Amino acid sequence: MLAAVGLAAALSLPLSCKLQDSDDRFILYPEQLVAQTATHAVYSLMGGLTLAVVQRQTLRFNRITSLNLQPRPDRMQLFSGQCQPLKPAG
Repeated sequence: MLAAVGLAAALSLPLSCKLQDSDDRFILYPEQLVAQTATHAVYSLMGGLTLAVVQRQTLRFNRITSLNLQPRPDRMQLFSGQCQPLKPAG
């Protein structure tokens, strides 16, 4: 699918991202994109409490969530997985 869509076009579409070793998924929307380089795209979710960094060539991601609002010792969660562009409707 990625080769058919193209790397640049993939980031202009919503991305369906699946967590590694899980059936859990989430969607990254183009309007959540806050920064990008030649190799990575950075998305901000939940008012900045979660950042997802997507490797542009492979669409693999790392997602980190800051749980500083909760009084617990494990305040950071790190997840990895794979994204795929969602097909445009129509």
